[in-house]
Amino acid sequence: MNTITVAAPSRRTTRTLDTRPDADTSLAPASGPLVVAITGSPSEHAMSTAAALGVLDGLAAAGFQVRHLPVRELPADDLVRCRRDQPQTRAALDLIDRAHGVVVATPIYQTSFSGLLKTFLDLLGRDALAGKTVLPTATAGTLAHLLGIEYGLTPVLRALGATCTKGLFLLENAFERPVPDGPGCRLRPDAVDRTRKAANDFAATMTSGARNT
Repeated sequence: MNTITVAAPSRRTTRTLDTRPDADTSLAPASGPLVVAITGSPSEHAMSTAAALGVLDGLAAAGFQVRHLPVRELPADDLVRCRRDQPQTRAALDLIDRAHGVVVATPIYQTSFSGLLKTFLDLLGRDALAGKTVLPTATAGTLAHLLGIEYGLTPVLRALGATCTKGLFLLENAFERPVPDGPGCRLRPDAVDRTRKAANDFAATMTSGARNT
């Protein structure tokens, strides 16, 4: 298997999906496969979002198209009522459909992934992730929540047809917060290395699968 060299995350190259009904959701031309990160934290400046963006920025530097889909910005009524045909939600589902790979990031609460993420996964059709490489990503306060990614999130993604790579799990001490020059948090140097390795493994699995289809 060839190794894909993924650069260190820069937090500058990722484009967030604009889910407004009148938004232009077209992608800028790029040669690489499309990777979408679904982030399921209700917090605007979450550790799990920082982890996902770290993966995406590394992939972008390696030539992949990348998009960020924060579930918290979708209409709550669409999520709760499973309304798939509304413009903002439809745009999000169409983006997932076009993706070659998906990063699914969540905080772990009470040994499980977030309820917000679950509402979005429930919107996806059966086998919605079939043929897609998926990187489960989770953050938590203690190692006691480690099983939440392997026995909680990953089985749900596989039930949707995903080919899951080894999950990325980061504790609170993997982040620096608050960030001196802005809100939120950022990865510590050792966590950047782990994130880069996860992105490398994810990219290699995705491109290998594309060659074999």
